[in-house]
Amino acid sequence: LDGVRYGVWTHFRPDGQKTASGRYMEGHRHGRWQEWQEDGRVARGVYHRGHRRGVWIVRDGLLGHKRAVGTYRRGVRHGVWRYFHANGEESHVVSFHRGQRQRRAVAEAM
Repeated sequence: LDGVRYGVWTHFRPDGQKTASGRYMEGHRHGRWQEWQEDGRVARGVYHRGHRRGVWIVRDGLLGHKRAVGTYRRGVRHGVWRYFHANGEESHVVSFHRGQRQRRAVAEAM
């Protein structure tokens, strides 16, 4: 309506590959979204009035292995983010505060 996006949308790259799918409300991404990255990874989470919010999970698009899990607050990374190797083992943990990286701790090998 009047150039403002509403409802379910799916976005594509020029080559036809999906980049994102979800709902718009009053022109803003809102609710559950799924985003496909060029490297094949798939991010899933929630937008609130155009800003990422809450827990987001990034998975390997081909095999579905979890690659990262963390939270967003007001559209930026906030809190602990955990990253994983392709085999599912945790590789490292990073803490963010209002989008700024705070520290990095490498997980010990078992």
